[in-house]
Amino acid sequence: NSSKKESVRVLRSCISSLESGLGAIYKVQKDKGPLRSLRIFIIRPGAFDQLSELAIKNGTSRQTYEWPRMVRGKWLWSFVVSKKDVLTSISAT
Repeated sequence: NSSKKESVRVLRSCISSLESGLGAIYKVQKDKGPLRSLRIFIIRPGAFDQLSELAIKNGTSRQTYEWPRMVRGKWLWSFVVSKKDVLTSISAT
């Protein structure tokens, strides 16, 4: 249990560091309301492999495919959620 609390503390610290590195425009937009706090989603091992196979199946070249660093498209998020690959999520607060 203490290990889990420490992991959460470290991840929250990482999120805070990421947010502070995004600059003034991000902070202004977040304060105005259109942006929410960053969240880190912990997903099951192999989830990105399934995403790459889906992308290749839909026409992306295997040689040029890059794993997403951020999920922006709703279809992509729906795919991850439908596979029950999200184990947990953590925000800065």
